[in-house]
Amino acid sequence: MPTHPMSSSARGFSLVELLMALGLALMICGGIAKMQVGLQRSADLAMRVMRERQFQDRALELMRADVLRSQAIGLDGATSGPCGLGGRRSVLALKTEAGTIVYSQGSAPSSIWRGEVLMRCGPAFTMTGETSLGQFQNRVLLDGLPSAGFTAQNLDGVRLQLGLRQELMGPSGPQIIENQIVTTMR
Repeated sequence: MPTHPMSSSARGFSLVELLMALGLALMICGGIAKMQVGLQRSADLAMRVMRERQFQDRALELMRADVLRSQAIGLDGATSGPCGLGGRRSVLALKTEAGTIVYSQGSAPSSIWRGEVLMRCGPAFTMTGETSLGQFQNRVLLDGLPSAGFTAQNLDGVRLQLGLRQELMGPSGPQIIENQIVTTMR
């Protein structure tokens, strides 16, 4: 059989062609990896926002329960309550049978918290969820609040509107989370 020299089309790829294909594949893989990182950051931020919204819901429900237990409500910020405020301003004071409950907003008690905090100073809760007499706790409910992060407004003498606003830092800037409820006053 006669042998034919290989034609240029049957030889395969040249080194330059292989390097170009490898470079193109690396660029595509890099783009996919960058997209994956961006998607992961977005998913992480969405989870953080959802978690903070749940914290806001729980804090607002605690405030609603405290409002329903109260005999008198103060929105003026003049009440200090049984706990020291540590430079924070009183934003809601509720007089209950177990004692005065004061919600305050301001600087955090330690550096583990982000931004301003919302704190509750009031009767501690027992294992059954009832308030205990004589034992008071001062606890952080939320952090990451701007200076006007908590609002309480008497709507008509019967209803009280409570609102929360937090700022989280996301990859594209601050992420605002807002939540509010309207509750009846006793």
